[in-house]
Amino acid sequence: MTITKEQILEEAQIIRSLSNDISDSWNKVLKWRHISQARLSRITGISEKTIGYIINGQKSSSINNVVLMCLGANLPGEISEHLLKLSGHCLTFSNEDHVIYHHLIWHRTSESLPEIRNYLYEIGSDIYMKFPGVLENMEL
Repeated sequence: MTITKEQILEEAQIIRSLSNDISDSWNKVLKWRHISQARLSRITGISEKTIGYIINGQKSSSINNVVLMCLGANLPGEISEHLLKLSGHCLTFSNEDHVIYHHLIWHRTSESLPEIRNYLYEIGSDIYMKFPGVLENMEL
């Protein structure tokens, strides 16, 4: 997929507009991606209620749920890391799962969650089990 200059500049504008307010930042990026909380819930398998709590900073979130939400919305790495930080999470390279999450949010953001699940299974990462849904096009 070729990215245009306009898309690059639009992404930079969104990144610059993000604040340190979790609700404001999530709402901006979801509006930018044209994704409602209901649709994000369907994509990720996370309940709409939980997504609302995470977006509004009303409930502590698991790092897995925040990563799923970022990947489900196909957010760039810079935005995903910002949202992780606002959610109270920091990816560390001493944690194997965090290393995989880092790779996903920086290198797999254009893929669907089923594609990412299949990829995780293929590389032997147990994180695929934390992703909701059925693995597609895969022989067990």
